[in-house]
Amino acid sequence: MNTGLGWVLSSIVVGAIAFGIGGSSAAIARPQPGQAGIERFMKVKTWRLTVQWGLAVHTNETVDSTTHTYSDDLASKVEFKLTQSDDTTSDMYMWRVLEANKPVGTLSYAGDHLDTTKRSDGTTYWTRNIAKAAGIDGGDARFEINPRNGEFRLFAFAHSAPWSMELSNSEGGKATMPMPGMSLSTSRGDWTDKVPATGTKILGKTRQVLCTTVLAADGKQTMDVSWSLSPWEMEPPGESTFQFADKDWMPEPGKPCGFDIKWKGKAEQVRAKLTGISHETGTCLNSQKTGDEDDLRLDAQGTWVIDHQGSASGSSYTATFVVPDDNVKTVHIDVNATDYGGWGKLKVEVFMGGEWKEAKESTTGKSTVNVPYDIDGNHIADFYEKKFGVEGAPANEDKDSTPAGDGSRDGDGLTVYEEYRGFMEGGEHIRTNPKVKDLFLSDQSGGMAAAGADLFHAISGIEVHRKLTADELGGTRVINRNHKEGPHIVDQHGIPITVGPAESDAEAIAADADKGFGPPVMTTHINVPKGGKYSRAASGPVDKSAEDNISTIAHELGHCVGIRHHGEGVFYALWFIWKDANGNPHVHESLYDPSAGKPTGEIKEIHIFRESGGPEVLSSLAGIGSFDSVLKANRVLVAQRPSPYTGQENCVMRYTDPDAYIAPNKPADYRCIPGPTTWVRRNALCSSPEGTGINATGHSPWPRYGDATVGNCQRQIVVSDKYAN
Repeated sequence: MNTGLGWVLSSIVVGAIAFGIGGSSAAIARPQPGQAGIERFMKVKTWRLTVQWGLAVHTNETVDSTTHTYSDDLASKVEFKLTQSDDTTSDMYMWRVLEANKPVGTLSYAGDHLDTTKRSDGTTYWTRNIAKAAGIDGGDARFEINPRNGEFRLFAFAHSAPWSMELSNSEGGKATMPMPGMSLSTSRGDWTDKVPATGTKILGKTRQVLCTTVLAADGKQTMDVSWSLSPWEMEPPGESTFQFADKDWMPEPGKPCGFDIKWKGKAEQVRAKLTGISHETGTCLNSQKTGDEDDLRLDAQGTWVIDHQGSASGSSYTATFVVPDDNVKTVHIDVNATDYGGWGKLKVEVFMGGEWKEAKESTTGKSTVNVPYDIDGNHIADFYEKKFGVEGAPANEDKDSTPAGDGSRDGDGLTVYEEYRGFMEGGEHIRTNPKVKDLFLSDQSGGMAAAGADLFHAISGIEVHRKLTADELGGTRVINRNHKEGPHIVDQHGIPITVGPAESDAEAIAADADKGFGPPVMTTHINVPKGGKYSRAASGPVDKSAEDNISTIAHELGHCVGIRHHGEGVFYALWFIWKDANGNPHVHESLYDPSAGKPTGEIKEIHIFRESGGPEVLSSLAGIGSFDSVLKANRVLVAQRPSPYTGQENCVMRYTDPDAYIAPNKPADYRCIPGPTTWVRRNALCSSPEGTGINATGHSPWPRYGDATVGNCQRQIVVSDKYAN
């Protein structure tokens, strides 16, 4: 009897390993008298051979001046299906592995060899080799019985998937050597013995004392080997199903989608195939990572053996699980995500009754399901659709209707799929509501714009995302820039908020001055003057200056989504006084260009009165002098109708009072100075052009500025950049 199982763990194996089989070529032999018991073996059409190899060696020894530190760990369990051969030219009964029945199981090897030498000059030199291998890539096995003497012979080998070896040394040398694979085999001796007197099961184990690892062939390491051979029991196939462990799962890196696979009856193997995998750019629409790797994948887990195949037509994963015994009736597998919008298809099969049977998903009854759970196959998790009430909506739809805004131009430039895939905001991932319009801001003002942005969200109904970092917004300002396979209709832009000089105005800066503001692509940024008050105190009296600044931020955000002023009738003027020949003072006016810092246009006489009545105003003006001496002192802002001061008094899009205005039903040369006005917080968007408060019909002595010529700011909102002029 030969019980020593020789094996070779070779790092350089090219092609298949062939085994020689002893015996001469002759007509097939039949059992001789007295050997009838062998017939029970010969009636078995299919055998199951299971082989386990195990090695754990950790050595530290010093020879001369060199210390050798070896670490070798091997664990492998491989199952072979052997089918009776029709070969009648051999004098042996033979069972072999058919091409369709590749071996399955696990193979894992890790080796780490370090040699450290202390030189005569006191320095130390080391070299290190690290090798790893995993997965079964092929193999073969045979079982033979000699009917003349009742002896059997059994041998097998398994081949790993390609792997690599890393070499390095203390002088900076590094190299990686790709290897085609390694093998576990019986090349130093096959199992031979007499067939058992009873039964049809053959067991064996040994400790192989002459072993060769991938990294060292010192012949000192030992390996434990065990094997079992028994008939491949053929039971009628039972029912097999699989189901989502969490149907509410949405793709998220680091959060797997689990599947529970169950079956009735005797199963040999379970196989899960992941195909149709998406390859979106980045991990979400504005992530800094921009690669297009597999968005879903099957990674190493438990005793599953994973095979990944990539090609020009796509990527796929096949995971195989060998059922260890008949008591196991369920197994779990996870699909992992690398993208928040990834999708793929999963198919599960169970090997039962000698063939692969498709498992049915417990809810749909289908053998292939969309991952994530997605009945309509639009690449959007059904949980998301149900959460936001968009079941069955096309993935390329963009019909956000809240707020209503300009009803003829719905949407926010983002498809339903893009809102589902989501964005990074302040380092956190968010998914947005496909029914509510979204505006993206990068507040680079140190938080000065926060209260104004929150106010604009409250009064407009737009979901304002103000916490994007500069990197998340990106240099192009396109917040859905990472797209490849998912539906995309327009590059939608966000807006940075920056700090300007203390003496500047808070304003939205148009990308093209001739085209105005809104939607967001048409505004390059919002400028916020340095040094102002932009937040409310936790308690105490209202800070009117801060409230006006907050309202101004909301006003500028309104421009970013296409909301105009209530009117545009306003101009700068210079007022100065002349005396006539009799010494009587007269007020004259000239238009003034603030950008040029000088008057422009003709000079004409005007008459100034207070809104409350009384004589013509002269004493409140700067002293009498030459034209040049009053340029700075008497620059005034004059409103006419229509003007930005008209309409609903508390609308953020309305300007506060100017220095003077042209009163209604008065001559063109009359100017009216506003009377005292009760301060009103601007904290709304108007829904009508009708004037309120100082602009209302009943205001005395007349509506100060009157109804807005534009007004109804709520109905002007346009967010989608596809409507840019």
